[in-house]
Amino acid sequence: MEKWSEKLNKYYKFAFVRHPLERLLSTYLSKVEEREGNTEARKFINKQMNLKSNIISMTRKDKKDTASPVTFEEFLKYAVFDNQHPEDYVDIHWCQYNDACHFCEIDYDFIGSFETLDDDLSYVLTQIYQNKEDRWFPECNPSNNKIAMDYYRNISKKLIGDVEDAYKFDFDLFGFEKGRY
Repeated sequence: MEKWSEKLNKYYKFAFVRHPLERLLSTYLSKVEEREGNTEARKFINKQMNLKSNIISMTRKDKKDTASPVTFEEFLKYAVFDNQHPEDYVDIHWCQYNDACHFCEIDYDFIGSFETLDDDLSYVLTQIYQNKEDRWFPECNPSNNKIAMDYYRNISKKLIGDVEDAYKFDFDLFGFEKGRY
């Protein structure tokens, strides 16, 4: 039987990475924040993981305060804690990239970035598809720095430092800039 590593060598392997702080914000906005438009995804995640109650029990003094929505700061504290205790399950949406994509074990042909998503995706599609008509892809939504600045404005430098420490491997492996927010 062929080993998985031998099978992988037959394929074009690519991945896209995102600045850890922007990735966490994106996860919060789509999976945690209570707002119109993300109710189905949030309900599914909460049902599967008891996410809201886990965050509340770890971050709030009043563990019974479930009426208030989970704040971005609470989510960041939870993500840091989760990554510092990898013996438990860490969700793929906020685990370190190597835990999800095994960058140290898999020789990727291309690693793109959300910061340059349109160009990087175009390159990948060129590598995969020979026929130009097959290269169509829907419009992408790269990272939005203004939205990130709005959310991180109220987060303490200490917590941002804790997040950067928890995602040190990602920052180092992909050369992400620290101190951006």
